[in-house]
Amino acid sequence: MFQIKIAQWNCFKLTTARIVELKNFLNIIKPDIISIQELKLSEERANLHLRVSGYITYVKARKTNPNHGGGVAILIRSEIPHTTITGLDDSLEIIGLKVETNEYCFDFVSLYNPPGRIIPCDFFVKYDSNGVDLILVGDLNSKTKSIGCKSEDASGKVLEKVLSETSFVILNDNQHTYHKFKNEYTEKLDLALSSVNIANKISNFEVLHNLNMESDHSPIIFF
Repeated sequence: MFQIKIAQWNCFKLTTARIVELKNFLNIIKPDIISIQELKLSEERANLHLRVSGYITYVKARKTNPNHGGGVAILIRSEIPHTTITGLDDSLEIIGLKVETNEYCFDFVSLYNPPGRIIPCDFFVKYDSNGVDLILVGDLNSKTKSIGCKSEDASGKVLEKVLSETSFVILNDNQHTYHKFKNEYTEKLDLALSSVNIANKISNFEVLHNLNMESDHSPIIFF
């Protein structure tokens, strides 16, 4: 069994109310690592608002007009040994940590892929060929019916290619993660991908629909 609890949440702007919701979530769910996306804040303001006791915070804001979109962050429990991953494509909204405990060694990456952008297939191919265990989470905006989405797009076709040509697997079940217009439209946008070696150790996955935390995306957890 995988002993590290991981969460992913697209906050759709880190407002004061959502910061309160986030801190309540951390107290109740107690994830070891959480990825937060679409901060829509500058790096300075995000770091200020994401100071949480017991966690170390890493932030990457969108380069242009950070208050109007994008931005990713990772919070990790301070006692978990880790280092930052360097050399990630700076044109992407991506941030990563290498986690090294007595039981596990894997890269944890948070990727926000905006609507209309194609996910970076080469990123997954490179990781697969290097043999490094990877967990990648994020709002990938990559829709394909083959993984349970209601619709399809160009980025979803690339995701199909990644899943068919590499050893990465989707950890999600068939639940939607995005809801709009009082749930009249739902979709599966927030995904967790993993190396097979890690996936074989994960037995629990859940979309927390009862904890949407004022966002149109529900948080997901797995361990």
